[in-house]
Amino acid sequence: MAGAGGGRDHGGIVAGAWALAPLTRRLTDDGRLLGVGLLLLGGCCLAVLVSAAVPSAWLLVPIWLLGGLLNGGNNVVSNVLLARRVPEAARGRAYAVLGAAVQGAGMVGLAVGGLLLDLADPRPLVAACGTVGLLAVAAFAVPVLRAARAAGSTP
Repeated sequence: MAGAGGGRDHGGIVAGAWALAPLTRRLTDDGRLLGVGLLLLGGCCLAVLVSAAVPSAWLLVPIWLLGGLLNGGNNVVSNVLLARRVPEAARGRAYAVLGAAVQGAGMVGLAVGGLLLDLADPRPLVAACGTVGLLAVAAFAVPVLRAARAAGSTP
């Protein structure tokens, strides 16, 4: 998945993946695991939003590391859910589609962000991205909670 730090948070991503792997083994309920994934994704978006307000570049380091940690955990959750829910014969294709969607979204975001920099300062754009991400996570949380409850799961 795309890193919250745009490639500068790889240490956090590795640490997050390593730290969350045992949790994914213990969480056998896919609804709960999806809920954890949404929380992690919301945390990534919050890190982006908070980073727009920092007065010093040095303060970005812990924020990006935390965002990377959450992102790495979300990567593990996403991959485990995909492996659990997609039949073995179709997993390669499913991972390819997921990877293409993530990479394609990153390329589109980079292009749109570059164009928007001609119209606005970076801080408001970064804040807007974090805010829109949080709103999207909140919007998806409602149907996920409903579906998990209907299936007898609790995220």
